[in-house]
Amino acid sequence: LSYSFDDLNNLPHVKDWIIGFIEGNGSFYIIKEKNRVEFNLSQKQEKQLLENIGKIMGLSGKISVSIKNNGQCILTAVNLKDIQGVVNFMCNPERIRLKGMKKVKYLLWLKELRRNPRYKGIKIPDKY
Repeated sequence: LSYSFDDLNNLPHVKDWIIGFIEGNGSFYIIKEKNRVEFNLSQKQEKQLLENIGKIMGLSGKISVSIKNNGQCILTAVNLKDIQGVVNFMCNPERIRLKGMKKVKYLLWLKELRRNPRYKGIKIPDKY
């Protein structure tokens, strides 16, 4: 299947669908050894879909999607601009919220952003 940015972006409730997609295929990492955080979103053999989701989420113009040997594609956000984009997308009051353990992992991720001086420039809302 081919997913154009316009096709996805014009679907009603696509941003809420992306939250559900993140619930299933997203990861919020705290990498202590490197003193950084990371957001990943993966899908098998769907590089174009992940690139378009990254654009909708407001990630940087050059979106990095790596492809593993098994065909797994991974969208990764590590730079400050992209981490801010993830926070802005996830914390939008008009959007549905994560649930269960994914919500807990996201809240811990936000806590690390607040605590880590590396991310002092990131604007994080007080409530999720």
